[in-house]
Amino acid sequence: MKRIITLLLTAVFLLSLAGCALIPQKGSLELHEGALDSEFTALRLDVDVATITVTPGDAFRVEYGLCNEPEIATAGDGTLTIREKAADHWWDSIHFPQDIQPYVKVTVPEGTALSLLDVTVDVGDVEVSGLALGMLHADADVGDLKLQSITVQGAVDFSADVGNVDCREMAVTGAVTVEVDTGDLTFEGSAARIDAETDVGNMQFLLSGAAADWAMALEADVGSVIVDGMDQGNRYASGGGQHQLDAETDTGDISVKFQ
Repeated sequence: MKRIITLLLTAVFLLSLAGCALIPQKGSLELHEGALDSEFTALRLDVDVATITVTPGDAFRVEYGLCNEPEIATAGDGTLTIREKAADHWWDSIHFPQDIQPYVKVTVPEGTALSLLDVTVDVGDVEVSGLALGMLHADADVGDLKLQSITVQGAVDFSADVGNVDCREMAVTGAVTVEVDTGDLTFEGSAARIDAETDVGNMQFLLSGAAADWAMALEADVGSVIVDGMDQGNRYASGGGQHQLDAETDTGDISVKFQ
């Protein structure tokens, strides 16, 4: 039932986008653009529609172009928060020309660690690479999450209603939690524990260490579980190891390899 509701909501949203040309144009169709060069120790982003990138650079910098004017605040602990304000009219959020692409681009100086990166986007892709973080949270209703070469000392939490989650070269000291309604999950790297769940989608894990280092509980209701190239049917469990992998999908395959 949850899967059906998710697909229906996605269909309604896409139909709304397709039909927006029939709606009278009201309000500004230009992006609200700006830039900040101040230092921050943590970053929270909460936007409606945008492509978000967070990468290393020469300095602290945030550039944005959003459909609605954002609220920007820096807390006493150095946390920078950028939250897109609610639109005056619902069509102000979805009705803009195709050549206008909302965005948020963030750079952090090489070697600088952030205590927290918290990203929430309703529609849009999130790309994060080359960072050292204390904690990481990323949530997209419709869009892909792409993470590469990230070191996290604490917990990691990913969720996507419709979209793929692709994590490469991850080094996580704490636990990783991933929830995907419709989409594929790829995770390459290490973590103390991984809890992953999809309704419809394949899972691929390339884990650091040997199979003996991992205790696993894997289940594919409609699909296959493959461990080190061996088909294990739709369920597999192993004990021992200082790391834990729990993965479950309603419809899809689960593949686990080690490096």
